[in-house]
Amino acid sequence: MARSTKRPTRAAKKPAARRAAKPRPTRPTRAKRPKHPKRQRRAAASARTAPAADQMVARRAIRASAGIAPGMQPVNVLLPVGDIKAALTFYDRALGFAPGGAATAPSGERAYADLRHGASVVMLVPRTGTAASAADGSATVYVYVEDVDRIVAQAREAGVTIADAQDQPWGDRTASFTDPDGHRWTVATFKKLVPFEPA
Repeated sequence: MARSTKRPTRAAKKPAARRAAKPRPTRPTRAKRPKHPKRQRRAAASARTAPAADQMVARRAIRASAGIAPGMQPVNVLLPVGDIKAALTFYDRALGFAPGGAATAPSGERAYADLRHGASVVMLVPRTGTAASAADGSATVYVYVEDVDRIVAQAREAGVTIADAQDQPWGDRTASFTDPDGHRWTVATFKKLVPFEPA
């Protein structure tokens, strides 16, 4: 009997099952080390001192662009008085307000002075008795605005009776009006630095 030359076929190998990949252990994140207190103090000091001049220039530029005179607040109080020198003495002795700066009119008369109480400012001007003026004798809320002439036009559109803005001896351009409740307001825009003298 003849032998068969066919070789018996081997059963195909089943592919080995892949092992499930093990998740790699994640490294714990390190917490940021807090800065050394001395380094923090040095950094803060350098931030305060090194750019101090630049910061001051920037602050002045911002305030000037907003129409605020250097050293003034956005909202101040203006008091028309009969005698600026006597008023300075009174508020100094009675309330401890420190005399600030003063400006003189071209006529040589004292046209302006201010008192300081912390960051607050009380402005003094000679009383004139003119109703359209900020110095008509009533205490006035003195507000700095970016453009006083634009505010005058805006107020007129709202039905407010307000005089044209005028340049003042202390460097501001101002306009005044009375609100419906009788309170006096002056809107002002800082225009130029005027040489001040001690009040």
